[in-house]
Amino acid sequence: MKKKVIGTDREEALKRFGLIAPLLEEGISAAELGQRRCLLLQREGISERTLRRWIASYKVISAKRERLKRTPQKYVIHWDFM
Repeated sequence: MKKKVIGTDREEALKRFGLIAPLLEEGISAAELGQRRCLLLQREGISERTLRRWIASYKVISAKRERLKRTPQKYVIHWDFM
């Protein structure tokens, strides 16, 4: 089993996000999106399935982050007890 260096996962995630970011832009046409996908697949040498998994993972994480932002805090810590 390979031993990973701390920070490598984050670097890999940032690299993947950099690759899929042009596909996540709002307001682009379906034709433009298709062209971007094809160029990315050819340039990076990744499979369509891999690209779909990366995009799906990004969307799941983004949705979780949004839910956390909207969740009210259940506990409030008061520091005025001194």
